[in-house]
Amino acid sequence: MEKLSTRKVKKIAAALKLDLKDELDIYTEELNIMIDRMNLQKLENTQFTDMCYPMDLSIVNMFREDIPVPSLNLDDVFKNTIHRHGNYFAIPTIN
Repeated sequence: MEKLSTRKVKKIAAALKLDLKDELDIYTEELNIMIDRMNLQKLENTQFTDMCYPMDLSIVNMFREDIPVPSLNLDDVFKNTIHRHGNYFAIPTIN
C-alpha cells in the first residue's frame, strides 16, 4: 500500500478539525507505521462469503407474531419521576 503523504495527513486533520501544525511530520510517520503493521492487502478472505445479515435468514425467523398486550398503567410509568405534567414527562427547555 502506498504511504500517506504529509499533504494527505494535513487534509485528514483538517477534515477532523485537528490542529497538527507542529506535529504533522510525526503523525504522518506514525500513521504510516500503523498502516504497514495492519497490512490489510495481504489478508486472504476467500473462506468467507458476502452477507447482508450476520445470520442465515433461511434458518432464523426474525419476525414474531404481533400479539397485542395491555399497556402499562400510567401510575407505574411515572412512579420514578418528580417531573410530570399531566400524562407527559416534563423536561427542561433546551436552548
